[in-house]
Amino acid sequence: FPVRYAIEQGAEQLLRDIPTCMDPQALLLLITERLDELLQPESFVLYANASTSSVPLIVRGGAVPPILEAGRPLLSALRARRTPLEVDRWRSAAKAYLDSEDLEALDRIRATIVIPFTRGERLVAFLCLGQKRSGDVYVSTDLALLAVVVDKTATEFMRFTEPEVEKRIAALM
Repeated sequence: FPVRYAIEQGAEQLLRDIPTCMDPQALLLLITERLDELLQPESFVLYANASTSSVPLIVRGGAVPPILEAGRPLLSALRARRTPLEVDRWRSAAKAYLDSEDLEALDRIRATIVIPFTRGERLVAFLCLGQKRSGDVYVSTDLALLAVVVDKTATEFMRFTEPEVEKRIAALM
């Protein structure tokens, strides 16, 4: 259980550090860095939403992630979520409203978990995590932790004006 304890302690520290971020860019970078350290996924892709597409900002793990055009069913589904999604569990239900291009994009980047970051009704960014390097699966505790991070991040994004969010996220692109 030392690994589980380390994840829980790291998550508690992350939640304490989130409110100290002075801008949206720092907030996304902190979360991405810490979740990579805590969960140790084989791959991850941080996407940021621009007006015409979602663009991969930070990529680790060898996959070449596609740019996702605005209006994709995947982006609409993420915009409506306030919790992380497990791709395999979601896949069967998602076939009803995702097209093959969306499913192929998730496969290409080897996404196991997708974490949406929103500001109100706007999808600001999302993080796709691959399987854990340890071979462990994401357990309910991990998903609960990620749900708290998603909620805390949405609250923190509201501290910043919409133009500030757009400007700082665009600076990452």
